[in-house]
Amino acid sequence: IEGKFRELELQPGNGISYQLLYDLFQDSLSAVSLTVNGQEMQPNKDYSVSVSAAAEGNWNIGEVYFTGAGALDTTRLDVKNKWVVTGEIGFSQLRLKIAQLQRRDAKGIILVSRSFPRLTPFALKGGMDIRSHDRNNNFPYVTVSYATLSRMLNKPALDSAALAVLGKTTYKTNIAFALAKTEVRSTSSNVLGVLEGGDKKDEYVF
Repeated sequence: IEGKFRELELQPGNGISYQLLYDLFQDSLSAVSLTVNGQEMQPNKDYSVSVSAAAEGNWNIGEVYFTGAGALDTTRLDVKNKWVVTGEIGFSQLRLKIAQLQRRDAKGIILVSRSFPRLTPFALKGGMDIRSHDRNNNFPYVTVSYATLSRMLNKPALDSAALAVLGKTTYKTNIAFALAKTEVRSTSSNVLGVLEGGDKKDEYVF
């Protein structure tokens, strides 16, 4: 592109250079583990995480609160300082639920899904962004299989039908969940050229 700009006799758009450099940031998973009642769960078989969206930390979870498999009405649920278990939802609903739970001071969310074992392993790197991620705003959550949830709640052979009639209450459990990631910084560039106008040389159109 720079060569073409030179052929067209465009002027460099960044001082004496056609290259306009900028930083890119990308989260990379360093470590993740999930243990339920003494048994270590396997990534992609028993659970998955979102590298970009998930919070970093180590959590020992002694009880979880099941909110039901359907829509989440946090106005009627006391979720403060609780890990919340909820049923399968679409991506837009997940974002809404996370926002609702954050506002209600929940500790984190455990989402159950039928998409296990995963045919495609979850990504170990997040998407690139021109902004460094504010990890303090991330909310802890993990997606688990029905078999994993059965172990968490000490309930035999849970499936979507059983989850639909499961009581909305607190369940004792023993969960250890840990996630660590690093932020990788790299540099990229755009090619910027200037074609001077005739009358208004101090004005530019991008």
